[in-house]
Amino acid sequence: MFAALLGAVRADIDRQIGWAKHEVKRQTRYTALIGILAGVAALATLGAIVVGLIALHSWLAMQIGPFVAHGVIGGGLLLLALVLFALAFIRRRPRLVATAPAASRAACGFPWEAATRELRQSL
Repeated sequence: MFAALLGAVRADIDRQIGWAKHEVKRQTRYTALIGILAGVAALATLGAIVVGLIALHSWLAMQIGPFVAHGVIGGGLLLLALVLFALAFIRRRPRLVATAPAASRAACGFPWEAATRELRQSL
């Protein structure tokens, strides 16, 4: 009797292990696909930015001259790089919250303090 039960348990465990292996493979393929698509999207974005800068330079070169266009595009790229660099290193600091004693917090409008205290006393 126990041999049949043990065999059924082993078969179920083997089935679950097979399912888990298949699920890990499926999720790995999905993650790889998402990573590849994100990389392609990043390259497409970079290409669109380059084409836009070339078009802006061509337009500025016709309007005000090629050397001034170089300066405007270069200055804009430098400004963009500085802003991105600054944003990368700005860290949000958490707000400091003053903690008051439980009695004053309950008096200030925190109703759960009184309810918690009553629950503790009833236990």
